[in-house]
Amino acid sequence: MKVLAQIMVVSILLCGTLFISSCTDDISSDKSGPSSSSVVEKTNTEIKKEFGVALAKVLAESTPVRELIKKEALEKIDYDYDVLYLLIKDDVLSDSTTLEGLLLEYLDCNFLKLIENKIPNLTIFVPELPNNSFSAELWDVEADIPDVGIRTFDQDGVPAYSAQKGEYIINSFEVPEYPIVVIKENERIIAENMATKSLGVHGESLKKRSSSNLTLAFIDDEFNNLKEKNVSSTLRIGRGDDKVPHNYEKAKEAYNIYKNIDGWHRDYVYYNLKPEAGIPRDSIKGPFIYETKECIVGFELLGDPEEVLAQISDQGRDPKIDSYSGRRPYISWTEGEFEFLVKINLGSISLVGSDLNTYFRAKGDDLFQGGPGSGHGPIKLGLKKMDLKLPLFEWNLENYTPTVKIAIEEVDNTETIKNTQTTTVEFAGNIGYDISSGTTVKKGLKFGASAKKSHTIGYEISTTIGNDELGEVVVNFGDPIFVESSYVDRQGNTIVESVLNPKYYTGYYRLYIAPEAM
Repeated sequence: MKVLAQIMVVSILLCGTLFISSCTDDISSDKSGPSSSSVVEKTNTEIKKEFGVALAKVLAESTPVRELIKKEALEKIDYDYDVLYLLIKDDVLSDSTTLEGLLLEYLDCNFLKLIENKIPNLTIFVPELPNNSFSAELWDVEADIPDVGIRTFDQDGVPAYSAQKGEYIINSFEVPEYPIVVIKENERIIAENMATKSLGVHGESLKKRSSSNLTLAFIDDEFNNLKEKNVSSTLRIGRGDDKVPHNYEKAKEAYNIYKNIDGWHRDYVYYNLKPEAGIPRDSIKGPFIYETKECIVGFELLGDPEEVLAQISDQGRDPKIDSYSGRRPYISWTEGEFEFLVKINLGSISLVGSDLNTYFRAKGDDLFQGGPGSGHGPIKLGLKKMDLKLPLFEWNLENYTPTVKIAIEEVDNTETIKNTQTTTVEFAGNIGYDISSGTTVKKGLKFGASAKKSHTIGYEISTTIGNDELGEVVVNFGDPIFVESSYVDRQGNTIVESVLNPKYYTGYYRLYIAPEAM
């Protein structure tokens, strides 16, 4: 009997060990449980809600978990206060527990596996809330037990949970002023096995810290805050500022060269071409100079501030503005910074065209500003220009068409659809090999004496489901980089100055574009 009892005890311990470790098994393994069939049928919103309920309870019970989430949020690995669940779930805390182990008190093991399968970029976001009421920096982990909000795709308002109050809804026009964290899907990080060719992930992978066999990666290195970057100054163009940063000296020289004569600024910037006395314009030639890239150096939203905000925050999960604190607008508190996708549609001389995609990020404060309201009502929302330095491409007419399209989208999702379109485009005909110099040159100013060459191009177009499309602009190689602008000062004098070309705009935004020395 004693031996039998010992065998039974060992068997029970083995079963318990197998159950506890099952959540760290390979997620592709075929394991079934009493609730596995119902778990598989859950939507992303249902998964986030159930996870949020369990997390609210764990946050109320565990100071070490609160410490962990605060510490990770302050790391700002993607420049926002985002904490990736799969990165931290197995970290051993000061009381020898783990976040996953504590969640297993309230969630089925198969449910946690489902997160890895369906929402591997599940994120705990710590918002910065009005009146210094709560933020990652201000979080007193001993005293502040945050509620948990859910960023959803399919309903108005923000579902939220409290260990004391239970479930409640935060109105879309309200911004909480108490401790709360948000469960969302990360817009900047994705699992590499989900990163299809249509998504075009170009960012670096994150180092694994948990038992998950998934690898997480930044969708673009613009969002990678884990490595040092060389950050140069941005171009700020203001009235009375005649000093042009070194990187734009050649663009300003081109403006002065062609100020009173017909010609292309970029001929000089990229090929050193300019009118020469006694030399026919079609005989002037020069090779491409690999020192410069087209860059977006400024971005601003246009139109009625409330309407444009509604455009980039139009999902039910995006809180709208109703009131402001001081002179600072609090925008989209469940998301943090905005992410903008820049899609450059290039025609390639190789007869294969595709989108060149890149990203930039913006805080609400970078794009919106508070202004004096009427009476004692809320502060009126305003717009402002954001300075950037976002390199795009080297505009070599041997490789690309003289006309490109640039489209801007506010990023809400990472699921993409790819399709192919065919169109006929024109290339410059005055690009060719020059025997005397032994290199490819552009012969003649503008299009020279040669006829344009037409080619049929196949473009691969990727569309991201759920993104807010803000329209596209057309940029021509022959567009002036700087133009003249005038204004009347306080003394009534008319002041004429050079400014970046303001022609690149839609109903929602304006871009400022200039070739910059790299």
